[in-house]
Amino acid sequence: MIAHNITSAFPHPSLTPSTSRPSYATLTIWQKELSGSAASVSSHLGNGRQGHLALTISEAKYLAITGNVAFVPPLNPPLQPEQAVGATGPQITEANRMHLELKQTFNTYQAVNQALRNLILAAVPPVYVNSLSHDITGFGNVSALTIMTSLWERYGTITQAKLAENITRICAPWNPPQPIEDLFLQLTRGSQYAADGSEPIALSQVLRIGYTLIANTGLFIEACREWRKIRDTNKNMAKFQELFTKAEQDCSSLLTTSSQAGYHTGNVTAAIPNTPFAPATAVPPPTEHALAMACVQATADATQAQMATLIAAMKS
Repeated sequence: MIAHNITSAFPHPSLTPSTSRPSYATLTIWQKELSGSAASVSSHLGNGRQGHLALTISEAKYLAITGNVAFVPPLNPPLQPEQAVGATGPQITEANRMHLELKQTFNTYQAVNQALRNLILAAVPPVYVNSLSHDITGFGNVSALTIMTSLWERYGTITQAKLAENITRICAPWNPPQPIEDLFLQLTRGSQYAADGSEPIALSQVLRIGYTLIANTGLFIEACREWRKIRDTNKNMAKFQELFTKAEQDCSSLLTTSSQAGYHTGNVTAAIPNTPFAPATAVPPPTEHALAMACVQATADATQAQMATLIAAMKS
């Protein structure tokens, strides 16, 4: 199995091209594309469910994913199968089968590694990886993981200034009709970025930021009440997303019904800063909507001040 044939079956047969200096952003994209492709090629090694993922991530990360089941790189078996003295016909057949399987496992491992390495070399400007090239063999004996590790160490560093910018991004206001999935992504990406920068944000704080952003809209009063009733020790991102996804769906249905009844959200934009909804003036909206809008007026200043305090505390 040659590298070219392997690449054609990858979900990402080429990496997102870049002509500039590698950065955390581009490396993150390449890492995800490479890992997805590596994992797509099946292997019984490791826990048997992650394909060749071990070729693109560190041993520590692989063990964390597999529950401490290590991926042991296959060795190249002898040219000919070893036969026991006096082996019977069936024993010889089984030894030949095992030898063929070991050879195929090794060849596939090598081909996947070569294919992944070639994807990196095709995407990265040579000036950023030439130091890894051998005078005689070039990149022939350089693994994909070696190249990515080098790129991460040299160009994937997250500075304090970038970490501060990340705090601002993770706390950026969110408002319907923007999908709530955008908020979830904002929280998870910001949390991962902080962790990659060696300054992880506690899950409790991430959830507090998300709750504050949602509460600031004033449109999810009942869901916010339900969230506050959950014990802090039982709160997690999965419950957060489940609860507020349902609330956002209910809110969307309410606003659609309101619009169809003649209460147009397009006329309610300027009363409250950073919120797209405010009480209509010509025709009163439905009771639930009016209650939500009153909540916006009552809580906007307080929640915005709370968010500012969170940002300041996280940057200090």
